[in-house]
Amino acid sequence: MLKFVIFGLPCLLVCFSCLPFVSGEYSERTVMSDYAEATLSGHSLAVHVSSNDFTIHNLWDVTRYLGIGIPLERYWSFFIETFPESIKKQSTFRTVQVSADLDSIELVSRSLALESDALILIDIPRNDQVISIGAELPDFVLFLREFSIFRRSADAGRTVLRPEIPDEPDDVPGNRRPRTTRDPENEQVPESDIWFTGMKFPKIINQCVYVLWDNRSGSIVSYGEISVGAGGSKDSPWEPNLNAMARKIMQKSPFSR
Repeated sequence: MLKFVIFGLPCLLVCFSCLPFVSGEYSERTVMSDYAEATLSGHSLAVHVSSNDFTIHNLWDVTRYLGIGIPLERYWSFFIETFPESIKKQSTFRTVQVSADLDSIELVSRSLALESDALILIDIPRNDQVISIGAELPDFVLFLREFSIFRRSADAGRTVLRPEIPDEPDDVPGNRRPRTTRDPENEQVPESDIWFTGMKFPKIINQCVYVLWDNRSGSIVSYGEISVGAGGSKDSPWEPNLNAMARKIMQKSPFSR
């Protein structure tokens, strides 16, 4: 028994620490220092994303759960109807809307560092710029990019090991790419085994990179890359995934409930 505690417990701890990565769920999020201790409520939010920012690898899952039609159009309609409500459930925002177009504003490509020393590349406004959408000036804007969706195969018996690090140590800014631009299957399947789980993990994975923008002062509030997994069997994975994505984004922001 003592031998099990000495040798078995560390192995179990390693395995459980890796479960989120094997299941496709991970997040790296950063809150800017000016907002780290802030608590905000009662503001308006515009989610800036278009259907062109979505890549859906498992198109048949869309029609299976959301109905017959062009898969990307079906999912886009579902997203603009559902995601604002997901954000409102997880945050203190007063109003949330999806806005595919911005009014005549130049976005610039920015490299933002994560704690893992990886970078995300995303087009956002210049510092001190304020964004107008139609006749409105939202208080905050959530930029979503590289939104990728794919199905994982059954995970029973998959090995427990973190996927390969998304960036090489000698990468330079401008050459690094976040996980969402890598091949999904290569990211999620370990190259070698240290333990077999014998468990079944979520099958439908949603990934994206994001920046939350303060449109009152023209500055970054928070940013990161996230990956969530849910459903994949008889229950629809789409709404749980959007709820989980909204929760992860809002958790590391001044708007968390």
